[in-house]
Amino acid sequence: MAKTRKKTGKRGRNVYTPLVQRKMYLGEHLARLRPKMTQADLARALSVAPATISEIVSSGNPPSTAMTLDISYITGIPVDDLFKQPPPQSEFDRIDELTPEQRLAIARLFEGRKK
Repeated sequence: MAKTRKKTGKRGRNVYTPLVQRKMYLGEHLARLRPKMTQADLARALSVAPATISEIVSSGNPPSTAMTLDISYITGIPVDDLFKQPPPQSEFDRIDELTPEQRLAIARLFEGRKK
């Protein structure tokens, strides 16, 4: 059971509220999977409307447990990691985004250093 905080609501009744609201970082994880997987691809794989995935990404609110498990299975991202913000993407990770000309220029720079 999730940790809760007891507070008194209207009419003196006890109200329990969650201490921690877990945010899902699905958008950040999908950005790392592009171009392999887009929101539309994930929606198709889950048999839901693309707007459903868009809502999860924009709000950060997690979907149902079953859908969370399905997202984890389809994307290959462990469930716990879906709720953790991914570390910043390093410049080295972004090498796939370079054009062939840019890659060739970088290769030439490194060839000059081998002396």
